[in-house]
Amino acid sequence: FPFERVDANRRGILDSRQATMDDEKRSPQTTVIAVVSPKDHKTLAFKPSSDPRVKFLIANDFEEFKAFPEITKTAAVLWIPPGDVTVLDQLWSYVKGSARW
Repeated sequence: FPFERVDANRRGILDSRQATMDDEKRSPQTTVIAVVSPKDHKTLAFKPSSDPRVKFLIANDFEEFKAFPEITKTAAVLWIPPGDVTVLDQLWSYVKGSARW
C-alpha cells in the first residue's frame, strides 16, 4: 500500500517540523534586519514593530552599522532607495557570513 508509506513519510516530516517549532518557542531568537535607508524615510513608518523577535538596524552610514552590537547577527539586508548604495555594498561584504538574504 504505497499510500501508507507516503502518509508515514509525511507524518515524519510534520513531526520534525513541529519539533523545530517547539524548539523555537522555547528559545526565541531575534532576527536582525539591517536596513540601508535614511532614518527619516517615510516608508519606515510602516515597518512591523509588534514582533519582539525582529530587530531593525536602520542607518545610511557604514560606520554607524558597525557600531550596532547586533550587526554580526544580521540575517537580512534591506535597501530602501535613496539609501546609499555604497553603504549597501560595504554592509553586504561585512555581514555576508551571517546574512541569508
